[in-house]
Amino acid sequence: MQAGYRLRVAEERDLAALPGIERRAAALYASHGVPASVLEVTRTPAELASGLAGERLWVAADAQDRAVGFALAIELAHGVHLEEIDVDPEHGRRGIGTALVLHVCETARHRGHAHVTLTTFADVPWNAPFYERLGFRVLADSEVPEALRGILDDEARRGLDSARRVAMRRRVEPHRRALRRVTAAWLFAIVALSAVASVRPQLLLQWTPYIPGRDKTGHFLLMGGFAGVAVLAFAGRRFRDRRIPALLVLVAVTLIVVLEESVQRWLPMRTFSIVDLASSLAGVLCFGGLAALWRSLRGDR
Repeated sequence: MQAGYRLRVAEERDLAALPGIERRAAALYASHGVPASVLEVTRTPAELASGLAGERLWVAADAQDRAVGFALAIELAHGVHLEEIDVDPEHGRRGIGTALVLHVCETARHRGHAHVTLTTFADVPWNAPFYERLGFRVLADSEVPEALRGILDDEARRGLDSARRVAMRRRVEPHRRALRRVTAAWLFAIVALSAVASVRPQLLLQWTPYIPGRDKTGHFLLMGGFAGVAVLAFAGRRFRDRRIPALLVLVAVTLIVVLEESVQRWLPMRTFSIVDLASSLAGVLCFGGLAALWRSLRGDR
């Protein structure tokens, strides 16, 4: 985005200017066969007010802090949906639209969503081709979520040619999938080490004399690392329209740790140790807490 512009959360004073920006931006579609009746329709005051109240409405402001573009998003079951994005044509080709889209994607990531979706024209240069350059891809018909299909159907009822409209999606949390795999692998390693310690304890015991703190350090690092990765992988994720808090992840990890140590009462060549359990829980508190703090400082919810 060029100098002289900035992005910010919309304010009450911006709302009156947004319908005018939307109409002027929509006028550019007149030469692309979009009916005039559709071009005159703008987001309602209620929709804009709801976006403002939910911190889902952002504006691009000029040097005088006047809104010259805006983006409105809604939260759906499949992620954040970019419902409207417009830039006043007088301020076009200055990177404002790109900045708004990327800001919505970053905000969606911070709020624990995995995807951002939108619907747009496949054959208009500043629509689907533009979004593809920003990492969005066109969804096949079988990939379109139910809520997004409803939006496409509503657009058709309002007069938009459904044959020209496409749904697009961008993943905004690619690292989450890798972290979930790491978490699963870490848990598998814990189970495998526990099994080895039960069947062939000498394979592990020969290495413990070389570790400061011996097996207590191992419990601290192994379970603590598991807690830290689990928080980064799952905290803030959405499940049935609710975000998973870091505390819930830590509670789940704690239960796994307690279960892992408790079952040693019945495993051959293993004994339950309250000291080992304390070391493990100290690691969970330390590394899990640091991961939760790091997410908080980054603004992740």
